[in-house]
Amino acid sequence: MQNDGLNHRMALRISLRNVLWGGCLAMVWMTATRNPAYTQYLRKLGMNEFYFGILSGLPMLMILFQFLGAFYNNRIQNRKHVFMISLISGRLFFLGVIIFPLIYPTGWPPEGLYLLLILSSAICSAMQSFGGPIWISWMADIIPQRVMNRYWGVRERWMRVTWMASFGIITWILFLSEKWRTQVPDIIMKVYPLLVIVGVTAGVIDLLLFFRVNEPGNERVTNKNLWNQFIDPLVNPQFRNFLLFSCSFQAAVMFAAPFMGYYLLKVLNIPVWQAAMIAGIHSIGGAVMARTWGEFADRYGHRPVMTVCVFLKPVIPLVYLFLTRDNIWYILPPFLLFDGILNSGKMIAGQGYVLTMTPRPNRSMYSAAVTGFAGICAGLATMAGGTLLDFLHGVRISMPGNLVWGPYHIVFLLSFAFRCLSIVLAQHITEPKAAPASQVVEALRTKMGERVAVIPRARG
Repeated sequence: MQNDGLNHRMALRISLRNVLWGGCLAMVWMTATRNPAYTQYLRKLGMNEFYFGILSGLPMLMILFQFLGAFYNNRIQNRKHVFMISLISGRLFFLGVIIFPLIYPTGWPPEGLYLLLILSSAICSAMQSFGGPIWISWMADIIPQRVMNRYWGVRERWMRVTWMASFGIITWILFLSEKWRTQVPDIIMKVYPLLVIVGVTAGVIDLLLFFRVNEPGNERVTNKNLWNQFIDPLVNPQFRNFLLFSCSFQAAVMFAAPFMGYYLLKVLNIPVWQAAMIAGIHSIGGAVMARTWGEFADRYGHRPVMTVCVFLKPVIPLVYLFLTRDNIWYILPPFLLFDGILNSGKMIAGQGYVLTMTPRPNRSMYSAAVTGFAGICAGLATMAGGTLLDFLHGVRISMPGNLVWGPYHIVFLLSFAFRCLSIVLAQHITEPKAAPASQVVEALRTKMGERVAVIPRARG
């Protein structure tokens, strides 16, 4: 009996370790495929804001496949192989982004190539989305609930550290490519495909690690038809407020977020390696605070953590309103560091809410509802943002201080207004045992005070 308990703890430790390292490799996949070099690569292919908005938004609509994944999850006993096949296939499909430009016939309309790139990216997202609810259901069954948020916090910290390291390497590569640009024309068209190959390789290895992750038997849903499974999260009054908040928040963020990097490259005209360095700074805050957010979510509840993080999120689009090529390095990095802290808290608390506040038998559908409906809203918002940028092309508004605002500034201002609405909705998330947000604020002040106090003690 004692040996059984020891073997169980050892199997759990191995499983959690592989989930953690898998998350780190997933960060390599994400940073290598989606970084400022990707935006510059698309610009070199001639893609404008309209098509870029579709390319960024349509894959989010593919999150609808989360519902198919949830339906399927509720019908199967074993989840591991379905999850692995789905995500490995999706990541391999992304290779089309670098293959299609090589084989697309010269002289054909470029719009045809753009549609192929959109299709490749959309299929990748669809396959990833299909496996998402299966993974959530699986993780909720193997991670002990008493340490759920703390484990996600530790995992998130290491993922953010990996994100930082990856972006550091990518920045160095792009810096070197900038120096070689005179000797090698269009060098970004050679560098980015190499990054994609590295990223896809890391992404596949990430999923192969799940062979060594324990898989408890899945609790299948047999007493509800597909329609009742689908509407269950929508008619649950406790969950509905969280769902409404998630949709509002994702739409508000994604209305402008995909175009912020595009703005730095096109309007402020900064080198692509500097854009990569700025993007890497964003992850430092998350790495520093991820574990703390997990502890706070376990102690005070998920709602107060989300409320505190969302309350400060409208600041970021306002910062972009006043950026110039001269002041970008003084203004943007500290705010992105701060934004990374907020993002990690929102992500950990939001994921923890889904894993702990939903019924086990239909948990995959609850997860699909959050990611699916929020993804649809985010995708439509991104397309709307791209369409508005295209519609407002050429608009110029003179502002005090010799500032001139254009289409991007209007989009950033609207994103600010939409984010403010999310603050109101966050306060209405239902979580009976949650503490007031003021306790999280006080705990943050105490935590920051402890960290500052360590500095003179360490020097002494």
